[in-house]
Amino acid sequence: MSDEGVWTLIESDPGVFTEMLRGFGVEGVQVEELHSLSEEETAGYNPIYGLIFLFKWRPGEDPIGEPVDTSNVFFAQQVGYTNYKL
Repeated sequence: MSDEGVWTLIESDPGVFTEMLRGFGVEGVQVEELHSLSEEETAGYNPIYGLIFLFKWRPGEDPIGEPVDTSNVFFAQQVGYTNYKL
C-alpha cells in the first residue's frame, strides 16, 4: 500500500511545530501555545507571523470580540484521514 496522500498524525506540541519549521529551513522563529487571543495574552509575542488552529470551531459557540478584516489572511484548509476526538 502506498503512503501517497496519507497524513501523519503529529503531536499538538509547540516544540514539534518549531522543529518542523526548522526542517523547512525557517530560522529565528519559535512556536508558542496561546490560550486566548486577548491583547494581554499576545503582548509578549511580537511579531506574530501566523496562527495555527488545532481544534475545530463548533457551531453554536458564541464568537468572542468584534469581527476583523481578514482579506489579507491565508486560511489553509487541511483534512487528514485521522482526526483527534474530543
